[in-house]
Amino acid sequence: EKLASMNQEMHYRGPNENGVWTDDTCGLAHTRLSIIGLENGKQPLFNEDKSLVLICNGEIYNYIELKQDLVSKGHVFNSDSDSETILHLYEEYGVKCLEHLRGMFAFCLWNTQTKQLFVARDRVGEKTLYYAQIPSGVVFCTELKGILKYYLDKTQIDGHALAESIRYNYPIDLKNTYIEQIKRIQAGEYALVDSKGLEVNRYWKRDLTPKFKGTIDEAKTEILRLMRESVNLCLRSDVPVAVLLSGGIDSSAIAALAKETGREVHVITAGYKGQHDCDER
Repeated sequence: EKLASMNQEMHYRGPNENGVWTDDTCGLAHTRLSIIGLENGKQPLFNEDKSLVLICNGEIYNYIELKQDLVSKGHVFNSDSDSETILHLYEEYGVKCLEHLRGMFAFCLWNTQTKQLFVARDRVGEKTLYYAQIPSGVVFCTELKGILKYYLDKTQIDGHALAESIRYNYPIDLKNTYIEQIKRIQAGEYALVDSKGLEVNRYWKRDLTPKFKGTIDEAKTEILRLMRESVNLCLRSDVPVAVLLSGGIDSSAIAALAKETGREVHVITAGYKGQHDCDER
């Protein structure tokens, strides 16, 4: 009932479908905004023998290449969802499946045989993932309020985290939240939960060591190639795609590269009535 209520709480983010799955140890709930695999991508998703169960928020941009490789290894897909690639990658590589994913994601994968929950967040933390350790176990959610409203009876404000955001306009401490009992899985981290408890590990961090050995012109060419590749991957969708265009150099470059692909791409610019510094029209 709580999981269904949490889905309802986030319905505005996933208005297309929702699903709840439970066994005697774990419960998973997902509310879906359909982008890829519109007809058969309802979550939770399962592997071939239903020993693995997955919910994922986000998008796996290189799912076509991953799927081709996994099918060649004998894996059978039950949907057209990009998220399903995570299940079969996990069957092949375990937690090292994260090394193969290009995308933005926060997911929970339950192994019904080992009774272990595998939870992960993308490399730069584009998708949020909160958790709290409560008397009955551990609860995860992509929104803080889902945990706050349905799983915590008494809450304590973390004054330091609150003051930090007021002072700097954003949090400096990326693990702790305004609520003392609720923490974040940080960018590039994964967690394992089983009968022994919760264990958080880091699988990726920025390496700023210079590695490129070419000239300035070669560097320019390589950067443009990488940007084109990234934009092309991010445009994969079964629904229309738009670029949020502020007129700055970042969004203008992305819009120009999206136009280059030949796909129909629209742009959206946000503005507000009155005079505002953040008006982008």
